[in-house]
Amino acid sequence: MKYTIDEILNPTRHFIKVSQGLIHLEISSQAKILFMVLIGFNNNNSSGVHPSLRYLAKTINVKCKKAVGKHLKELRDNALIEWEQKTMNGANHYYFDLENMVRIRRKRNSKGGEKTTQRGVKTPDYKDITIYRNNIINFKK
Repeated sequence: MKYTIDEILNPTRHFIKVSQGLIHLEISSQAKILFMVLIGFNNNNSSGVHPSLRYLAKTINVKCKKAVGKHLKELRDNALIEWEQKTMNGANHYYFDLENMVRIRRKRNSKGGEKTTQRGVKTPDYKDITIYRNNIINFKK
């Protein structure tokens, strides 16, 4: 879909509202764009957020699904999203609300104990998410 410069500078439809706090997070630019794409799905789709990795890769202009996974993990490590796969080989379901994020973190941690990222940094637990959400980013609808 092509947009004119006027539609880009003065959007009347298909726009995404995010906090300026997102700009100041120390995450990659592609992860920030991916977060905005997922927020767009959240705002426009009543059945939930569950785009395929192939669609996300095409949308944020990366070559493979593996790169999308890297950016998704970056968002999860910063307590912005959480996801679960409901069916075998099905699309992931992405969550932004604290209740589901806490549920999935507890479920994940009960399977194998405390998880760490590749750099050995502890994955934030539900208390960390609450502190992060309350102090840095305000999600207003």
